[in-house]
Amino acid sequence: MRTRRTPLALAAAGVLALLAPTAPALAARHTTVDRQHDVQHVETSFDDASGPAPAVDPAQAEGDVTALRVVHGPHRVRMVMQYAALSRPSGSQDAFHAFRLKTPGHRYYDLFLDAHRGRPQGERDFSHAYRFSPVRCKGLRTHIDYARDSVTASIPRSCLGNPRWVRVGGAAATFAVDVDAETFSGYLDDASLPGQLRDYIKLGPRVRRG
Repeated sequence: MRTRRTPLALAAAGVLALLAPTAPALAARHTTVDRQHDVQHVETSFDDASGPAPAVDPAQAEGDVTALRVVHGPHRVRMVMQYAALSRPSGSQDAFHAFRLKTPGHRYYDLFLDAHRGRPQGERDFSHAYRFSPVRCKGLRTHIDYARDSVTASIPRSCLGNPRWVRVGGAAATFAVDVDAETFSGYLDDASLPGQLRDYIKLGPRVRRG
């Protein structure tokens, strides 16, 4: 299933990309706690990405990532991104939920969910990062739980090459589009960067298979 390649989707995917430095190993599971009230507000147009600099909006609860939990089990890697608030998209709003994984051998994977009014559970895009080639993965599961303000993804280890360890990062972006003005404004949050916004998703530590 492919994500819509609209200017909005491409812009959000560009914001939610790349890698991070090395980190120590942990066993089986890890939880990254992200500071609340650190969502970044951005405004730009379809043909000009040089809008005002992003700024923290402490009043924005929607799409504010509060935690990222990773469980590396015998057969699956399960990831749960928790939010302060998560509502079903309405109108022209799109909500992007992104997971990036790194495995031994410098292999990177991206899992994007593009949730909008027509697809509240999101359109999935699972690919090899940088190569932008799709990953065929029978058994990939995702679920957006609006009642619990969470997004869960479960990936069979076989789809990742049965790695000894994984490093995982997460990020979210919520955009509203003004088609007439050809502009959009949005809110972004990285699960591991409190009060900051960079051009990559920061990865957590190594989580070894349990």
